[in-house]
Amino acid sequence: MRLIDKALGPELNIPKCARGFVGAARARPDRLVSGSPLLKIDVKDCFRYLGTDIVLRKGSVRKVANRRLDSFRKRCSIIKILPRQQRAVGVCDAVSALWLDGCSVYNQTQIRQAASSAFLALVGKGSGGSVIRRSRAMQHALGPAPHVTHLACAMAYSCLRQLLRMFKVQRLTSLQWTQLWNDRALVFSGPVAQLMSALHWLQIEWPSPLSWKYGSRVFRFRLPDNLLLAPAPLCAHACKRDIAAILHDARSFF
Repeated sequence: MRLIDKALGPELNIPKCARGFVGAARARPDRLVSGSPLLKIDVKDCFRYLGTDIVLRKGSVRKVANRRLDSFRKRCSIIKILPRQQRAVGVCDAVSALWLDGCSVYNQTQIRQAASSAFLALVGKGSGGSVIRRSRAMQHALGPAPHVTHLACAMAYSCLRQLLRMFKVQRLTSLQWTQLWNDRALVFSGPVAQLMSALHWLQIEWPSPLSWKYGSRVFRFRLPDNLLLAPAPLCAHACKRDIAAILHDARSFF
């Protein structure tokens, strides 16, 4: 392929390409030599890849996430007219369509809007939103479970599940995760940003890489070191029970 590219030149699908600088607030990515083929590629701060937003600069508009949230709120407005037995399943399906496993990041306002829309869908059209605000969180707890109907809980739970999976298949080490935790204030996209947004909305502290704290209650999600140091196939099999226990504790924590 390298010889073919050298002889003929690589051919790109220009309408599906994007270019830009990562994190450079005042960069000028259009400073190219006149006539350069790259000038035909649009300069973007955020582009879509594998169904999610790849953000290059802090504060960029996440168009894919915005469209998904709009679709979620429209679905919730329809779900609330369904029979009571079907509303919970409908909300769970709507939350799953937000593509949280793909690290779709939602801001504080979007999380609040999604939680309110899901609440109205769960209680049905008869309430008209008349239930007092402090009881709205309880509606999620009384439904299927907060981690499948409440966006902030679902975001945190999805990140935790993916993190444990990466530990299990040994694609991520505790040292690497600690480094990501140390640099968490610098990130504006990806799983760490998604997790920070969810925890901030839930008012949950993140005092250490492998623990969360809410009030006096502390939730730890550390896997035993002896399992993580085992060969990959043995580690994947041995961690199943520990991961199941951690996820059960996470659901109780929420």
